[in-house]
Amino acid sequence: LAYALSEMGFKVGILDADVYGPSLPTMLTPSDPTLRLNNTNGLIVAPVYMDVKLMSFGFSNPFDPLSTEKKARQSTIMRGPMASGVIQRLATDTDWGDLDYLVVDFPPGTGDIQLTLAQTLQFASALVVTTPQRLAHVDVVKGIDMFDKVNVPVVGLVENMAHLDVNCECGKSPQRIYPFGQGRTQTLVELFGLENKVVQLPIMSQISEHGDRGDPVVLSDSTQLRELRDSYLQISQMVVKNTKEIIEAKALHGKATPQVDYDDAASTITLTKFNGEKIHISA
Repeated sequence: LAYALSEMGFKVGILDADVYGPSLPTMLTPSDPTLRLNNTNGLIVAPVYMDVKLMSFGFSNPFDPLSTEKKARQSTIMRGPMASGVIQRLATDTDWGDLDYLVVDFPPGTGDIQLTLAQTLQFASALVVTTPQRLAHVDVVKGIDMFDKVNVPVVGLVENMAHLDVNCECGKSPQRIYPFGQGRTQTLVELFGLENKVVQLPIMSQISEHGDRGDPVVLSDSTQLRELRDSYLQISQMVVKNTKEIIEAKALHGKATPQVDYDDAASTITLTKFNGEKIHISA
């Protein structure tokens, strides 16, 4: 997402908000990942890879799972409040400069880190990532509810590992199969009103290969990955469009979402749009 936004011409930064399993140092390979302080303003200088500024706890605590030295494989052990304090400092004490978008990659769940950053940073919007399994959707519902409670609108839903295209020796077009089933994401769409805000990504070995070698797949010039790159660009365009609408709505009406009222006696939900139009829905 961050590099698709960068390809659109925006100035972008990424904050890896996972202390226990930071993935950014593996997925991106800046020439100099060393964290230093800016002598002028005292802020942390963010490593840069392909014009995108990066920050991760992993840069301050390098981890090599294949090292024969135990020290290089030392995992991070700290309690929730301490972990959220670390991420809060990386978010606020990094010299991000003048960014158009700061993409924050949250760890799974609705714990201290998510709540601390939601209270510290003014998030314009949230993009939710899931997989087709019911188990993943249970966590997604909790995540969307959390964003709702801290007044962060969800602008889209990405379903990873949605399908697999299998080539047929018979010479026909590839057959699309759904290893983890399908249809559950539609339930989320109906439940949270996310029509036209869903992008499905396939199971492709190239995605993990690019990530493992620190090279974002969206930057690949391979013609075989054109459809995949288009999907990432579709996600970024969806985020830009919907986030812009939210910011404009806040500027105009002081809030990002329409008013919703529930009449228990009549069992109806009334949605009041920004233009004053009321929509009544039978519960």
